[in-house]
Amino acid sequence: MQEWTPRGLPPEVLHDGAAYHRALYPQGRVDLLASWHARSSAPLVAAAAATLHDGDLVVDYGAGAGGSAIELLKLLDRQGTSVDLLLVDPLPSWLSNAWNLLHERAGIHFRLSAITEGGSGKRGFLPLQELLGGRQADLILSSSMLHLVPSKARAGLLEQWRDCLLPTGRLLWNSGDIDHPARPADVALIHDPYRRVRQLVCDDPAYRAALSRLDPAAAERIEHEAQRIFPLPPAIAEVEEQLRAAGLQGAVTTQTVRVDYDDAARFILVDRLSRVAGGIAQQAERDALLLRHLSTALGELAAVGQADGVAYRSFWTYGTYTRGG
Repeated sequence: MQEWTPRGLPPEVLHDGAAYHRALYPQGRVDLLASWHARSSAPLVAAAAATLHDGDLVVDYGAGAGGSAIELLKLLDRQGTSVDLLLVDPLPSWLSNAWNLLHERAGIHFRLSAITEGGSGKRGFLPLQELLGGRQADLILSSSMLHLVPSKARAGLLEQWRDCLLPTGRLLWNSGDIDHPARPADVALIHDPYRRVRQLVCDDPAYRAALSRLDPAAAERIEHEAQRIFPLPPAIAEVEEQLRAAGLQGAVTTQTVRVDYDDAARFILVDRLSRVAGGIAQQAERDALLLRHLSTALGELAAVGQADGVAYRSFWTYGTYTRGG
């Protein structure tokens, strides 16, 4: 399959990828991580690096702006291990940032997984088997992605992953937005404040007025997209059952990660994510609305003990899986 590049993307698309990068690396430098990104990614990339060997094929599925790949490559460079790394994502905006940072390295490849089906204009996704050109991977890595995939599609995706792993291959994943009975009462899920922001936006008279001034069809499209940005979290029992049904065997662990309020603000203001208030086209006005409602949402978390005025606590799940017999 032809190598993907971001050449020809318009500046606003590239800006979205750069903004997401700064949600992970606030100063733009990959040696200065947001604390939540450092802590949430560390167990995942450490487990990945521990058993990789020269020449192994690694798939970073849902690679986004390259945050997990960057941290994995740091560890592999320290231990002197060279792998073939394939970054897969449906968003050209976010994948463009990863490409800008990593494309000059040997053994790094990029694939856009989303396609627009001819005629209908509907969005679809290329099977991982096709993206791999028939190869099988030693490791599939997936960070902060599984909770975004609708349940029915998730079951099929997990089957693809199983089929694309070597018999000795591994699947490692994490998510800060899967509900778990072990989650303490004083710990939120990572997207809880952003879902609350969306609710507050919908109830905001200024936002409703802005929507009313739009063409009804355009307003409907904007709101349909906005509702999909931070979906309700799946339960761990559902995800584990889907993994078993796909023929993957393993276990999960958990940890709590603090998210600073400043990092939460950077996150909700990423272009694509800020579309939870997409009915307001003017960016400064939209940002001001989002920050006001984020302050309310974080205050509500503090009121129930899930935040402390500086950061909120988020619950992360980590899965380590292999192909079944």
